[in-house]
Amino acid sequence: KINKEKQKLDKKLTRQKILLGAFLVETLEKNSVEGLRQYTVHELPKFLTRDIDKKLMNDLVESLNKDME
Repeated sequence: KINKEKQKLDKKLTRQKILLGAFLVETLEKNSVEGLRQYTVHELPKFLTRDIDKKLMNDLVESLNKDME
């Protein structure tokens, strides 16, 4: 029973992260928060530690960077 509750909590937390990520991507694409794109382009690569994660996010970072130019 405890394991079942933990799984429910894990699913809830995962869904929260996905929704927050979707919200932030949309905010970045619309450029609706001043400085958020620049901050993301600068800080996200430092936040990511695994090469596979860096490769996954590279297109997004490059797209944001290009849109700022």
